[in-house]
Amino acid sequence: MFKKGQAAMEFLMTYGWAILAAIIAIGVLAYFGVFSPGKLVGSTGVVNPPFAIDEFNIINDGGGAGQDRISLAIGQNLGESVTLELQDGTADGVEVVLTDGTTCVEAENAGEADVISAAAPVAWASGNQVTINVDCGAKWIKGDLVRADITIRYKKTSGGTLVQQSTGTLRGSSQ
Repeated sequence: MFKKGQAAMEFLMTYGWAILAAIIAIGVLAYFGVFSPGKLVGSTGVVNPPFAIDEFNIINDGGGAGQDRISLAIGQNLGESVTLELQDGTADGVEVVLTDGTTCVEAENAGEADVISAAAPVAWASGNQVTINVDCGAKWIKGDLVRADITIRYKKTSGGTLVQQSTGTLRGSSQ
């Protein structure tokens, strides 16, 4: 009569230890971040054609004290020149918006002539790369993961009348 109870208890104890070991192993893996894929993926920046993000930097205080900056080196490969277009007169042709809704402000332009000028934008020739810097205020510290959406509004200079739009995202750690 006691043999049946002893067999059941041995069965539960054997599988109980195996289950306990599995739970501990899963807990250790979770502690070290194995189940957080965002920590494993590196920096990435993608924007739809005809533009391409060749490289970018996310810099803590890159625009001065309290001005965290994102620098984007963007190439244009449409096959003809384009001009960047303002949206309703409120935002530049290149708009960078952080995940918290903050719109970063274009700070300066390096490389080709000022294609992002609100007053009189210069045509952005196909095959050329332009560096666009945007200041985002005091939003992150060194090492923080930063995510942003990018919108580029443009018009073909060969008589195009419609404003085109290209969107993308970037993600990376601040330096």
